[in-house]
Amino acid sequence: MVLSKDPPRYFFVGDDSADVNFDLDALPRGWLADAEIVHFGCISLVRQPHAARLVALAERVHAAGKRVCFDPNYRNLMDGPEYRQTLVRMARIADYVKASSEDLAHLFPGARQDAIRELRALAPGAALLLTDGAAGMRLVADGREVFQPAFPVEVVDTVGAGDASMGAWMASVLSTPNASLEAHVAFASAAAAVVCGHSGAYAPTRAEVEALLRRG
Repeated sequence: MVLSKDPPRYFFVGDDSADVNFDLDALPRGWLADAEIVHFGCISLVRQPHAARLVALAERVHAAGKRVCFDPNYRNLMDGPEYRQTLVRMARIADYVKASSEDLAHLFPGARQDAIRELRALAPGAALLLTDGAAGMRLVADGREVFQPAFPVEVVDTVGAGDASMGAWMASVLSTPNASLEAHVAFASAAAAVVCGHSGAYAPTRAEVEALLRRG
C-alpha cells in the first residue's frame, strides 16, 4: 500500500499470502538447467519460513554454476541479527548486487564509502550497481568503476525506479553480454528514468529505454 509518493512511504500486506506459501517442488521440471541468472531480494528474504527456503534455493543455484542476482532493497523488517545472517549468505554467493544509498545507510551504518567497502567485503566476487537517485549510479566490476549521471526527466513518481534499474541491468547483461560496463549502466539508468516519468510501479519497455538513450 503506497501512502505517499513524496517522500515515498508504503507498507506491505502479506498475511498468509502467495509468497509465504511458495512451494519449491512446484517449480517447472528442469527449470534450473534452463536458467542463466536467478534473482532474489527484498522482503521475500525476510519473512519465514519463505526466507529460509529461498536462501537454500539461492545456494543451490550457485552450486549448480548458475548466476545469482541479489537486491537487498532495505525495509525495516530487515533490522535485526536474523536478517544479517541472510545478507551475509546471499552476498557471498551473488554475482550481481544492487544497492541504493538508502540500502547502504541502513544495512551498513556509517560513512557511505565505509558501507561500500563492507558490502564489497561480503561480496568480493560480485559486480556492484550502486544507485543514488538524481545523483546517478555507479557500476563496479572487473576492476573498474563506471559513473552514469541520471538522465534528466520530469519526475512524476520514483516508486519502482530501483527495481527497474535492477531488471534493466540484468536485461542488458543477458541480451548484450559483450557490451561495455558503460553501456550496461546507461541502460539501467535510462530504465529508472523512464519509470520516474510515470505514476505508480510502471514497467518500461525496451523501446522507451532505447529512445531515452538516443536522446542522451
